[in-house]
Amino acid sequence: MNKQKTSLILIVFLLIMFSCKSPFKKKKNNPSDQAPPTCEETQSCGGGTDPVPDPDPDPVPDPDPVPTVLEVDGVSPNSGTQNIERDTNIVVLFNKELDPQQAIAFSGASSDLVKVYNSSNSAIAFAASSSGNMIVIDPIELFEGSETYRVVISGDITAKDGTYLGSEVTSQFSTVAAETMKSIQLTWDIPTEREDGSALELYEIDGYKIKYGPGPNQDNQTVTITGGQQTEVVIENLPQGTYYFSIATVDSDGVQGQFSAQIHQQIN
Repeated sequence: MNKQKTSLILIVFLLIMFSCKSPFKKKKNNPSDQAPPTCEETQSCGGGTDPVPDPDPDPVPDPDPVPTVLEVDGVSPNSGTQNIERDTNIVVLFNKELDPQQAIAFSGASSDLVKVYNSSNSAIAFAASSSGNMIVIDPIELFEGSETYRVVISGDITAKDGTYLGSEVTSQFSTVAAETMKSIQLTWDIPTEREDGSALELYEIDGYKIKYGPGPNQDNQTVTITGGQQTEVVIENLPQGTYYFSIATVDSDGVQGQFSAQIHQQIN
């Protein structure tokens, strides 16, 4: 109980002290006794001149033309490798139009601006061309199956507005497994007459020409067989699918007869 009273008295005393005016009068300052104002108070230093304003900040440069996406048939493997077909073109898209004075038209295994490496870190041959805001990479030969490739874009690539990449950009992609190729053997009988019904002797036959393809109107691949006595041929490296074949005879004068009716065969 005494402790509570003591606290209460102390509080009241403090309130009284702060609420009462001081009995002492303040001494008036003589202006001659005051310290001179500082530079901060007068806003003027150095002989009374105005302060020098801060210089304007340097303008922020435009961002570098960093590639926004590396596309493979419309699919971006930037977020991870994608299984692509072995003959697919690779497209690198930038967020700015590239400098037309730095146009890329290249074919080979070494370029200052674009390189493609396999998983053994060996540069591969490719063709590259630039247009607008893109670079197209076309494999000269099929990409290897089940292989991972790395595309490296040099930092020296310049945009049309003068900005440049500044640092190397790398992306990678993987290919599908190589398809097992098949072969087919074709045989035929030696013709004994011409289209007009006249006789055709063996010595008059110089050879044969076979055309084939994956469709009735896609038979644009050909095989030439020399020698009238030949009656068979093996066509190799065929992906799985249905193929259409026809044959024509070539005589000793180099005259080619009409192609036979097409036959087709499923290759599994």
